[in-house]
Amino acid sequence: MITGATGAGGGGALTAIAGGFGGFEGGYNWQFNHQWLAGVETDFDWSHIDGTGTSNFILGSGLPAPSNFTASQNIRWFGTVRARLGYLPADNLVVYGTGGFAYGRIDENVALNSQGTPNVNNGGNSYFCFTGPNCAVGGSSRTATGWTAGGGFEYALWKNISVKAEYLYLNLGGGDNINLVLQSIPTLPPPSSFTASFTRTEFHTVRAGLNWKFN
Repeated sequence: MITGATGAGGGGALTAIAGGFGGFEGGYNWQFNHQWLAGVETDFDWSHIDGTGTSNFILGSGLPAPSNFTASQNIRWFGTVRARLGYLPADNLVVYGTGGFAYGRIDENVALNSQGTPNVNNGGNSYFCFTGPNCAVGGSSRTATGWTAGGGFEYALWKNISVKAEYLYLNLGGGDNINLVLQSIPTLPPPSSFTASFTRTEFHTVRAGLNWKFN
């Protein structure tokens, strides 16, 4: 399946995440009367869903201009395991709702871009860092879990082949706390550090697919 996804995540610095993905799915359906069916589905998708944003950072009057944090988030892959309940308004068409478990691999990175001086000390708050991009960096890679819900329709083209369109909302839970250690040199005191927090990762997907029915 090849589709697109949009969403929001990563706290104040990260404005939105978006991208595409593709993968495969499988499942089982039981039609328990003429107009209703129930089933279970699982899918796995490789993805390039990401986003980048910035937020200003000011540490006292020692900085002549605001520095900023740059945050990025990338969802490498994700999958779901879901229940499905469908209604058949016609023999070759099913409209359904679905929901269940979701998981995914998330890379998160943060960098402090300094516009101040190498040694900033204001009211006891200080750090030692040369000006420029990537004054401090930090990151993490994790497998997150959460939940998903959505719906769609599936239309039978022939006896064993159907096409489907589906919407899913995915919530992969709260984010990480990432420690950023600022750069220093041996003649300066040990580097200071900051902690950047990511909020929950959530996004929306719209997908289309082609399914084969095994009798």
